[in-house]
Amino acid sequence: MLPHDFPHWSAVYFYFKKWKNSGVFEEVLDALNSRERKLHKKKIEPSVGIIDSQSVKTAHTCIQDVGYDAGKKIKGRKRHIVTDTLGCLLLVLVHGAKGKISYGEVLKLL
Repeated sequence: MLPHDFPHWSAVYFYFKKWKNSGVFEEVLDALNSRERKLHKKKIEPSVGIIDSQSVKTAHTCIQDVGYDAGKKIKGRKRHIVTDTLGCLLLVLVHGAKGKISYGEVLKLL
């Protein structure tokens, strides 16, 4: 549900999809990360990344890209997050828990 002062959902979705496909969100994130790193007198490009993963349960109505993480005994999705040393977000990857992705494979996506 959208707040009452937002336009109709179809208009919001149109612009979300347009901006997502054209890379606007990545450009904004990169600009904000660069600004934050400059404020802390760090190099613009991070040299270290901190990676973590988490298996999360999904709602029973969700059927897309769902798997089973045998190690944690969770049916759902797995998410990987990479940040720099300041906590600035560098990458988020979400996939079905059944697919095993190593940290090395996640880092190749950076």
